[in-house]
Amino acid sequence: MHGTVENETVRPGLVMAAPDPSWKRLYPFASHYLQLGALRYHYLDEGTGEPVVMVHGNPTWSFYFRRLVLALRGEYRCIVPDHIGCGLSDKPGDDAYDYRLARRVDDLERLLDHLGLDRGVTLVLHDWGGMIGMACALRKPKRIARLVILNTAAFLLPSSKRFPLRLRLIRSGGPLAVLAVRGLNLFARSATTMATARGLSQDIRDGLIAPYDSWQNRIATLRFVQDIPLRPGDPSYNTVRHVDENLHRFARVPTQICWGMKDFVFDAHFLTEWRRRFPHAEVHEFPDTGHYVLEDAGDRIVPLVKKFLVAGPTPSSASPQSLNPLVPPSLNIASYLPEMARLHPNTKAIIYRDSRGRYQSITFGELNRETDRYAHGLTRAGIRRGMRTLLMVRPNLEFFILTFALYKIGAVPVLIDPGMGKRRMVDCLAAVHAEAFIGIPLAQLLRLSHPAAFRSVRIAVTVGRRLGWGGLSLSDIRAVTGEPYEIASTKADDPAAIIFTTGSTGPPKGVLYLHGQFDAQVRILRDHFKIAPGEIDLPTFPLFALFDPALGMTAVLPEMDPTRPADVDPTKIIGAIQSQNVTHMFGSPALLDRVGRYGEANRITLPSLRRVISAGAPVPPATLERFARMLPHDARIHTPYGATEALPVASIDHTEILGETRHETARGGGTCIGRPVPGAIVRVIRISDEPIEEWSDDLVLPAGEIGEIVVKGPMVTREYCTDAPATRLAKIPDNDGFWHRMGDVGRFDERGRLWFCGRKAHRVITEAGTLFTEPCEAIFSQHPSVYRSALVGVGAPPHQLPIICIELERSATASEQKSLASVLLDLAARHEPTRAVRTILYHSKFPVDIRHNAKIFREKLAVWAAERLR
Repeated sequence: MHGTVENETVRPGLVMAAPDPSWKRLYPFASHYLQLGALRYHYLDEGTGEPVVMVHGNPTWSFYFRRLVLALRGEYRCIVPDHIGCGLSDKPGDDAYDYRLARRVDDLERLLDHLGLDRGVTLVLHDWGGMIGMACALRKPKRIARLVILNTAAFLLPSSKRFPLRLRLIRSGGPLAVLAVRGLNLFARSATTMATARGLSQDIRDGLIAPYDSWQNRIATLRFVQDIPLRPGDPSYNTVRHVDENLHRFARVPTQICWGMKDFVFDAHFLTEWRRRFPHAEVHEFPDTGHYVLEDAGDRIVPLVKKFLVAGPTPSSASPQSLNPLVPPSLNIASYLPEMARLHPNTKAIIYRDSRGRYQSITFGELNRETDRYAHGLTRAGIRRGMRTLLMVRPNLEFFILTFALYKIGAVPVLIDPGMGKRRMVDCLAAVHAEAFIGIPLAQLLRLSHPAAFRSVRIAVTVGRRLGWGGLSLSDIRAVTGEPYEIASTKADDPAAIIFTTGSTGPPKGVLYLHGQFDAQVRILRDHFKIAPGEIDLPTFPLFALFDPALGMTAVLPEMDPTRPADVDPTKIIGAIQSQNVTHMFGSPALLDRVGRYGEANRITLPSLRRVISAGAPVPPATLERFARMLPHDARIHTPYGATEALPVASIDHTEILGETRHETARGGGTCIGRPVPGAIVRVIRISDEPIEEWSDDLVLPAGEIGEIVVKGPMVTREYCTDAPATRLAKIPDNDGFWHRMGDVGRFDERGRLWFCGRKAHRVITEAGTLFTEPCEAIFSQHPSVYRSALVGVGAPPHQLPIICIELERSATASEQKSLASVLLDLAARHEPTRAVRTILYHSKFPVDIRHNAKIFREKLAVWAAERLR
């Protein structure tokens, strides 16, 4: 109900004691009231023009924005509400008003609707006003034109930030806290000194606290703090989480951030989060100002806001990662390459070793021209937009050039891991129905020996020496013309590539990537990991190297067999990092373990390396600890969670793992994989091995319960183009899209972090209950003699016998193995997840996946274990 609106000159005496006239002169505005049932909702409505809506937090009120209103009202319409319980609005008791976030959002939405503000709104947000304002904005995103951010948040508490003790004490609501806030007004009074770094005059201090002049009138200052949600189950947690998960929808809205760096609550941790989520924002840091940034630096901020409203963000003041932002003209991932060539033509794009072992390089300008030549040649050969093209080339310079040439054409590269084995590879090739084939001579021989799998291929190109099999060679393809190639203007739903899964828990499946998903992945990787143009990457997994031009990074191609990262020569990896000043690296857990062990033994340091990403399987804490010793103290090892079908989904870094979550892992709690990345909506649902025909919120389990992990978001692929039944099993239709079933089990903790508990297909179902691999294996793997362990089940569910397989750090005699088994079983008996395990088998070397050498093939181990027990 909107009710009526009243206009009057300010009459604070109606709602509080007579104010000091000195502060009243600072607030020369007419009051307006919106009737919300029996309550009066006060707001300012000054000036005409485009609307600028300013939303305050706690314990301020519209008085806080007075200087901005005075400066803007000559050209803009300034709307500044006082939340119920604040400023000149009514201050009811709990029996007449629900002092929760959702109600605050309802109030603001009613005001904006009542005033007809459906388009062109600039939101100015401070303190808890950021959450209220952005929650309201998400209800009607089209009404928001700009954002001005002033020491606030619109996301869950950053993982790097601890909730301040003084707020925690107030939030607890104990008698002393209530007395301090409502009886002595300490919260509002202390803010006038603690929230400012430069000091306030007496009249400003009086104005800020004037509305809070009695026990009754201070109710909101207490309720605001008590409503801050920290964990699932808190009344406002779902509202905050919804804003957190959808904030990315405003990442392209022109945004200005003015930040007081001496704020003890909304400090640099929050600013870093804003930078990550809004990489194109115009950012101004004020080192000498506190939380009341408009009080401390209003003389500097007001002109910046006025300029921003006229001209939009100013690149010169943008955050480091948004300097020279790469904004391609279309969603085609190849569009980033000419953009980098335009901005940085002489910067090295790819560094590689030639046949004599010497480092060579190609610049972004040269790479762009080469891909243009190959795109012209491939087009002349008959490859066209949308054509599925098998690409079986070693991960070298030609691989980069050919892949981006195919993207420029709009063709669909098909990428298959050769390590999956010939039989599986032939099955995949036959299922994909490709019309073109680009491959090395060995791949061409496969085409000749298995013609049925290549029956659909009409165009064949050999990379290397072409013998008697016909077709074209790479030299035939490279066009002489130096004319730029007109890149296909692909749309979000156009096919971009087909990438096959490794088949670690079943037959490999062809995942169809769309250009919109590639674009989302680039944005998420760049924003979440704060990747900036000019960085140098060592991508030890070839497919990840394809993102480097889009991220503005130089790629250093490693000397290694990409299908055997566990056997990499650590001196070659370390040598490349040190000689090329590598700043960013991807490595599987197996590779990190091998390089880390060598580095520890030889006291190696890697001072240039700032960021390491490791994925493919959980990374043991010991591996993280070893590798981290080689890095600078401020470098981070990130262990993102995802899959070929959805990447990335969640992430955590090594400092949180080693400092906190490893202890829960050692007790059988699973492996913490962090919080969902922006844009990813993650849920844990009841475990089922059957298709789920329709999404329902009733499927979702509460925090703490282990279930099946599902994800929804722009980075999630839609289908397997080679296996329709698998698509039906893996996707859950929803009203506005679909959910992908990750095939993994896990749980959420009370802080919103996701914990991985293993593959769904690997759970062991016994008569006494279900055992999950990660919680069980971590208990055994913590023993120093154990390199890794694997839980398998022998027999059929629900009567499986749980077996733990052990791979030792070093070989041991039969007597030593027997003694160790006794110790391990005693350890198992002390932990709930492993009490049912009574059998230990030793295995010399676990079978692992071919892509990362880190995922254990438990299906093979289960067969082996069953044979051993006969």
